[in-house]
Amino acid sequence: MSGLCGRYICVDDVDNWPSGMTDEERLDVVLKVEALIDRVTRTRWTTETFDCRLNGNDRDRIFLPLDADVLAVTAVEVNGAALDAAWYAHDAVSVYRAVDVPGSGALFPRGYNNIRVVGLYGVAAVPAWVRQVAVVLVRAHNEPSLYPTAYFDSESIGDYSYRRGDEEHPTGIVEADKWLRLHQRRRTRLAAP
Repeated sequence: MSGLCGRYICVDDVDNWPSGMTDEERLDVVLKVEALIDRVTRTRWTTETFDCRLNGNDRDRIFLPLDADVLAVTAVEVNGAALDAAWYAHDAVSVYRAVDVPGSGALFPRGYNNIRVVGLYGVAAVPAWVRQVAVVLVRAHNEPSLYPTAYFDSESIGDYSYRRGDEEHPTGIVEADKWLRLHQRRRTRLAAP
């Protein structure tokens, strides 16, 4: 039991490591696979903190340019002054005015990097399918003939070679790609210019 873990799986979750690999080499493979999952799905599957500085848009809603859904907003500052938490609320992609304050202008006045939003984003718990895909990709890395593949482009230059899938098979491992395609982020990031 090594106890070394990435964000989605631990080294001990994989049962086909080649003999002679150190725990650090195994963890490196796990971290690369997790980064691949994030890149293909265009999101993160853990909870992380964010601290965004945004341009004010002279409106009552401001969109946050994050890779995943907003889970909590812990602080909002406008021109360096903290807003009372009762004044704002959030949804999965933005922060907006929660109460109507008579005589006040827009909650987020126009300005350059004058809005600061701090909070949490991602998912509350890593989905089981993400863990499963990570294990499949690491196992396929360790034993390439274990799963059906769908590689379309390959090139060799001396000792260096690579293989690449297409849009339908971004990792080239069919079993992993069917899950990853289902959960790709399709939402566009919006933010004030």
